[in-house]
Amino acid sequence: PKVLETRVENGELKMLVHERPGTTLKVASTSDFTQWTMVSTNSGGPAIRTVSAPIAEGGSFKFYRVINDTVYGNQVVGN
Repeated sequence: PKVLETRVENGELKMLVHERPGTTLKVASTSDFTQWTMVSTNSGGPAIRTVSAPIAEGGSFKFYRVINDTVYGNQVVGN
């Protein structure tokens, strides 16, 4: 998926993303780029859509990524 825009609204990170219509997108967060934690899942939807993730309180920096792990045939396509 391609992230087109990001913003913070009401304690959530909102990302406008572009991906194939109908795919399931997951948002993961990390503070060290080693261990990633899934924080939300967005099922289906149009090609351009907003996905959200809660922002953890506490002051530590977090990094976020959007992934697609849709299966096409017998092949898992992950990015």
